[in-house]
Amino acid sequence: MKICLIIPNLCRGGAERVVLDLSNGFNKIKGIEVVLISLFDNDISNSYFDELDAGIEYHSLGKGRGFDPGILLKLFSLLKRIKADIVHTHINAFEYALPYRIMNRKVRHFHTLHSVAKIECPSKILKSLRWVFYKFRRVVPVTISQICSETFREYYKLNCDNIIFNGRYPLSPTLQLAQIQARYSKANYGHHFLFVNVANIVHLKNQELMIQSLLETNRRTNEKCLLLIIGEHKDAALTQHLKNLSNNNPYIIFTGQQSNIADYLSFADAFCLSSHFEGMPISLVEAFSMGCIPICTPAGGIKNMIDNEVNGFISADFTVESYSNLMLSFIGNRNKPAIMENGKKEFSGKYHIDISISKHLKLYGAIPY
Repeated sequence: MKICLIIPNLCRGGAERVVLDLSNGFNKIKGIEVVLISLFDNDISNSYFDELDAGIEYHSLGKGRGFDPGILLKLFSLLKRIKADIVHTHINAFEYALPYRIMNRKVRHFHTLHSVAKIECPSKILKSLRWVFYKFRRVVPVTISQICSETFREYYKLNCDNIIFNGRYPLSPTLQLAQIQARYSKANYGHHFLFVNVANIVHLKNQELMIQSLLETNRRTNEKCLLLIIGEHKDAALTQHLKNLSNNNPYIIFTGQQSNIADYLSFADAFCLSSHFEGMPISLVEAFSMGCIPICTPAGGIKNMIDNEVNGFISADFTVESYSNLMLSFIGNRNKPAIMENGKKEFSGKYHIDISISKHLKLYGAIPY
């Protein structure tokens, strides 16, 4: 079986991480050939490209900004030459594969929605076009969480999607761990708890709420919390706003993008995510894998992942009061070792990449492997 995965790019993001891990996972299975196509070219320094297994056939098409009609022909010609058995698009690569889908009915086509349906496809014209392909089984839709499935069924008035949770390989600390631990030690900052937020700085991730809540929490308790905001500064104006809001507070540190996320998760007390919305955050899956207790807002698929005070902490709403109260609940909770272990069990039982790979292959009709 030859599987072709198509994605806009391999920049450092959740969906891109999932596609890379699926590609590498498929590639390890005897009898499967993997082709990965990126519509855009990828900068090695700011993408997952260097983590792609050597045995995978890789192509980048040099897409320009906005809709690029030239990519339609490039992709059609490439897919015609590749002759894959499975073509699986992700994010907004759906439309670029349409000419090949129309011309080649022997190939099985799939598309994964990595967000709620309306956000993933806001155009009414494209929605109608996708509906036709979904309705008549020309494309099999895959959703990544219960909330994504619900929005798909409401938006398209169809119930033909297949839920496959995002998966991840277990993380391992690097040789930099001791250095990171020394840098952010309690002796250096005088804190009692270390919180990490792993997310690019964009409005969707709502770091403003997290910062305001951290300031309020530290005001209300003597057990101070140090917050590391780890992620690329995608929005310069927003980043400056957040720094102004922090006002050089010693307990809030912007580290920028880091490649050794496992090191931070391995010694942090909690993983904080205050997003407005999430389909199914891969960063939360990574936190589970490392036994880093999540403190999250009830954003999208997170509500299906966290059972409050069982495998993590989830706020009642998106207010500073609620999120700060949640931080204080974490601080005062004496059952943290059990919550940590429950998170690890959640990962191994639901979110290990091997589970996702197996479910994809079953959907492709390629089981057993």
